[in-house]
Amino acid sequence: MATMEGKRRFPLWVSNLLVFGFLCAVAVSYFLWQVHATRETFFSKMKVMTELVARIIELNARGAMLSQQTTEETLYTFLGNTARFVDYLDTVESFNPKELTEFAKETRLAGISILSADSTRVEGPAEWYADDAYSFDPKPRLDYVKERHLYIFSWPRQDIKGWVVIGIEATNIESLQNQLGLPAVIETITRLPGISYIRTTPAEPGSRPDQPSSALLIVERGQNPVAESTFVINNREITIGLDASPLSESVKKLRRDFLLFSGVLVCLGALLSFLLYRQQSRHVEAIRVYERKMSEQREDAALGRTAASIAHEIRNPLNSLSMGLQRLHMEGTELAGEHRHFIEIMLDAVHRANSIVTGLLDYASPHYSNPQPVRLDLIIDTILPLYQARCAEQGIALTTDVTCTDQVAGDQKRLSQVVENLLTNAVEAQPNGGFITIAITRAAGAVAMDVTNGGFTLSPEQAERITEPYFTTKPSGTGLGLAIARRIITAHGGELHVHPLPESRVRIGFHLPVFAGSTNHPSHGTSAA
Repeated sequence: MATMEGKRRFPLWVSNLLVFGFLCAVAVSYFLWQVHATRETFFSKMKVMTELVARIIELNARGAMLSQQTTEETLYTFLGNTARFVDYLDTVESFNPKELTEFAKETRLAGISILSADSTRVEGPAEWYADDAYSFDPKPRLDYVKERHLYIFSWPRQDIKGWVVIGIEATNIESLQNQLGLPAVIETITRLPGISYIRTTPAEPGSRPDQPSSALLIVERGQNPVAESTFVINNREITIGLDASPLSESVKKLRRDFLLFSGVLVCLGALLSFLLYRQQSRHVEAIRVYERKMSEQREDAALGRTAASIAHEIRNPLNSLSMGLQRLHMEGTELAGEHRHFIEIMLDAVHRANSIVTGLLDYASPHYSNPQPVRLDLIIDTILPLYQARCAEQGIALTTDVTCTDQVAGDQKRLSQVVENLLTNAVEAQPNGGFITIAITRAAGAVAMDVTNGGFTLSPEQAERITEPYFTTKPSGTGLGLAIARRIITAHGGELHVHPLPESRVRIGFHLPVFAGSTNHPSHGTSAA
């Protein structure tokens, strides 16, 4: 029993569920680790990519600045040499507007102006550059006039007080600078696969230049996730948005795989646990049946020894008492009527005690030997006449419904005892009238006999215990009648059953296997006795 208790505390199906629960926990942990590793790998690649893009932008910005510086230095040198040459030629012989216009055309300049200290001006072409507010420095100066798309170079004359002003078209230079500038680079990089956008804004005061942001954030832009990182380059805050849909797809795939694997694992664990539970339940039930049979066998052995002792120790004194009381009753003519009544009560008590001993011996003795083909309907025909008078006296309607006359293998004497016990219980349950219906039918390779009667109210708990020894619902009952009947039917390979019915009715019956080679005889049908 200790082993059984241990198994009940730790059943195999529960252990199986624990194992599969552990496997599910491992699967969840592995899934979370995979998601974390995927995110870490993605962020690592995105960080490298953003740093690379930022580096490209930074290098391009520096290149654009160097290009602009180089262009301005080249223009400074070219325009300075041209201005010195114009100053020299004008010193030799003064230019007129037409000559300056032709010279500017030949040198592909926008225009040339020679200014004197007295504010006189010689220029060509005429009014190529009109700026009265222009301030002239004592040193050479190159200026970019964005509104006019011009580069203006002013050269203070050496021998004469005044200035030589030369202008050159900046359109081509601006186009080159736009091609090398930051917006063009950003537009080109944005068209690369995996880059969602690049935004530039003025950097906030105090931002460290060329300093990347340490955070790579996942944000939702429309329906697509984007990984954002921010850099400060040349006082411009550059936000790079990289397509994070590969991370989202990878996580979704991992989630699908995890759900599929977990579903299979849970279903497999539940199925295996269910099978183990059923197998263990059957095993436990088999052990219970075996223990119950062993208990019944031990009880039968104890009852057999007790019955033998009772038969030896009690029956002989009972017989002596019975014989003495019977002789006293017959020969005691001088006894008063009251005394004779007491003797009859004592005789009845002795008979009851003797019947109890007989029932106990009957319950403890073997119940199946020398099997022969037996017809239950013939047993009914033999026994019913014995009960007709009593049923009529008590007002009990007795009917039979025989639809099967197949033979069963058994001991006719023992089976007749079962039928008598059932009929006796039915009659004793209805002292004020009622009914008894006896049915014999064929079902699933067996012959079934049922006795239905009224006057008997049973609870489900009583119905389960009524075939146990010494359990009775009658004040004067011994509780052995149905117990003996159950033992006889069980010994014949059948089963006794009790079914409580509504309106104080009960159906008690049994079924026995059909005798091999049995042939069905004409049935009696339904009859009333």
